[in-house]
Amino acid sequence: REAPASETPSLAVVPIVNTAGDSLDYLAVGIVRSAMDRLSGTRSLRVITARDVRASGTPARDLAALGRRVGVSAVLSGTLARERDTVWLHVELQRSRDGARLAGGRFAVETPRLVAIESDLLDTVAVALGLARIRRDARKPRDAEATAILMRARHYFDQRNTKSLLRARDLYLEA
Repeated sequence: REAPASETPSLAVVPIVNTAGDSLDYLAVGIVRSAMDRLSGTRSLRVITARDVRASGTPARDLAALGRRVGVSAVLSGTLARERDTVWLHVELQRSRDGARLAGGRFAVETPRLVAIESDLLDTVAVALGLARIRRDARKPRDAEATAILMRARHYFDQRNTKSLLRARDLYLEA
């Protein structure tokens, strides 16, 4: 039985598939977490967490069916891939109703551009879903290097074992 799609635009964000290597797992998780935090702050958009999407029981290969099952109007997915010396983030936004591709993009992932990639991704989602705007940080621009370090720290923190917690602490101090 499928959940009913609401009138308010809604989005499920699935975990990014990391084919670039284990050392970049923190980046795949960090980009999703950051995007979801920002998207969730948009009043005109309902966002379903990655945890809820995984629990839905729908195979990840059929994103439109997954979106219908959890009752969202669109699903955002992505892949982190390495091509030669460059890591790329490939993202796609699919409409749940019929699987149509609403938007997509390919972003070169480099630490200096990490914050800009997040903004580009959010703008892509906003335009495709017909949203007026997505909440922007009112604070001064974030330092890209510190953002990357904080993503790594959060990744280690989430592992919740002694070694990873100590590593997370060291990274938080460095940031």
